[in-house]
Amino acid sequence: MNKPLTYAVVIATMNRTGFLRRAVETLLAQSRPPALTVIVDSSTNAETSSWFDGLPSKEGLIYLPFNVSSAAHQRNLGARKVNTDLIAFIDDDVELPNSLMTQLIAPFESVDGLSLGGVAGRIAGLQHRRPSPLLRGIYRLMAGYSDPHYGARLFGPALNTLPCYYEQTGLIRSEWLNSTCVVYRNELFQRERFPEFDGYSYLEDVHLSARIGKTHRLCFHAEASYTHHCAVSPFKKDRAKLAAMAMRHRRAVAREVMGLGKWTIAWKQLIHRLLNSAVLLKMRPDGWIREGLGTWSS
Repeated sequence: MNKPLTYAVVIATMNRTGFLRRAVETLLAQSRPPALTVIVDSSTNAETSSWFDGLPSKEGLIYLPFNVSSAAHQRNLGARKVNTDLIAFIDDDVELPNSLMTQLIAPFESVDGLSLGGVAGRIAGLQHRRPSPLLRGIYRLMAGYSDPHYGARLFGPALNTLPCYYEQTGLIRSEWLNSTCVVYRNELFQRERFPEFDGYSYLEDVHLSARIGKTHRLCFHAEASYTHHCAVSPFKKDRAKLAAMAMRHRRAVAREVMGLGKWTIAWKQLIHRLLNSAVLLKMRPDGWIREGLGTWSS
């Protein structure tokens, strides 16, 4: 019998002590707890460090203060402390059922586990829905191929979709993974690492996972469901700035990871901008004008 794989967890956090406390509590209550949990804190106040100092036991925990507010930079820093077989990343605002990590690690220990690069859990309540005929036609144009629903795909100017869970079940092969709750083979993560994106680090998970996916399988686990509270982040307040960042980072993924040329990216991103503008004009959510301006500014 093979020896069970070990894993460690890295959590990037900033000014969200209450959410972090709950995330750590549910992590340490796992039926298969981590060998190590590294918390990388870029908070602008002392609340999180005070909470950590007051813990009755710090066994298996490392706290790293960090003066750079960037999820990508924080996670890369925390990963330097990890030498386990597997490395996991969770957001600071998740709640995990106590069997979740067992579910995510089990595929790595299966017969064909060596071909597996990463497995991500399922965020409760979120999924990609089968597109309308019109939207499917637009996806077909940007992707260059036909697909029934384009679930768990990375196509066009780096558009990434979640699985279509009501049609895709079990371990779902994917072209990318998110970092809300994900497990990678540590040797593969250390080979690739997150891109040096600043601030909110939009699409840093796509940039990393798609590179790992070039050599190893990536999967979403449809039965490994958890709660993501999607807590408010200061990086999301400026809708124009966030939209402009999204466009810049999609271009980076399309160029650096997908290998698309300049003009291919340009015309596909034009279609994406027009699609975004049409959706914003129809839905008109709060801040939609600023978001639209940001979409066209970068």
